[in-house]
Parts: sequence; structure tokens; C-alpha cells
Amino acid sequence: ITLDFDKIEFASRSFFDELNSQKRKLDFLGKSIEIINLNNSLKQLYQIVQSSLIKKDNAFFSSIASAQIVTV
Repeated sequence: ITLDFDKIEFASRSFFDELNSQKRKLDFLGKSIEIINLNNSLKQLYQIVQSSLIKKDNAFFSSIASAQIVTV
């Protein structure tokens, strides 16, 4: 799937949060979303959202690292 942001000037943080959520689900299924033509502002916001997800993931795994049983 290719999402072309060529004429898009605004997107909210919640949009990129949801986009990342869907992207991760599709990645798990062996499918991918390619994002092209983000302007500089959108690219910065997208990178911020991605980096916050990485921090959340690391914090979650750090918090369960000492657990003896983890139910997923």
C-alpha cells in the first residue's frame, strides 16, 4: 500500500498514531504501507510519533523484564 502525501499540508498527531497502529498490524501480516512525499512539517511529526512508539515499546518491555510469568 502506498500513501502519497503530495498535496497534504496538515495531519494531526492522532492521525499518525492511528496510521502507525495500522501499519504495525499490516507488518505483522506480511503487508506494508509505504509513505511518500511527506512535506518537512509532516515528516517531523511522523518521526516524533514513531520515536514515541519506540520509547513506549521499550518502557513496556523493561517493565516486564523482571516478571516471572508474562501472559500475552
